[in-house]
Amino acid sequence: MLAAYLGAGDAPGPAGAIGLVGTAALAVGIGLRRGTPVAAGLALVGVAYGVSLVGQGLDGTASLFAGGLVLVAELAYWSIEPGAAVRVGRTATARRAAFALALAVGSSVLGGLLLAAGATPLRGDTAFGVLGVAALLLVAAIAIWLLHSLRGDAQ
Repeated sequence: MLAAYLGAGDAPGPAGAIGLVGTAALAVGIGLRRGTPVAAGLALVGVAYGVSLVGQGLDGTASLFAGGLVLVAELAYWSIEPGAAVRVGRTATARRAAFALALAVGSSVLGGLLLAAGATPLRGDTAFGVLGVAALLLVAAIAIWLLHSLRGDAQ
């Protein structure tokens, strides 16, 4: 992001400025191994994306951006965990990396489905209502599973 603005020669617009501040906060948080600047940086990058969409509407790449942001968040928090400096086995690292990638891909796919469902005009179809309820139940199930897995890691 920074290289694109430095190479362009123009001052970044509001979305670019917010994105640069967010990226800097994320880098500082990772460097200092502190969660607060990491969270603020991630939030600012998300806000920058939202600001970039003002007047344009939601685009089809929103789900890809969301999945990428989820992956960046997972990797950022992984890097600042207290045990991150400890060398762990390759199996545990590979399993966690696969989980982070699956989480990001799942977020992108689910986000794409929700965007597609939101873009479809409502016609009162029963099947569409069932699909919406199923998507809501899937999101709730994933949230419950994630909370359960976090509790299991803490014990």
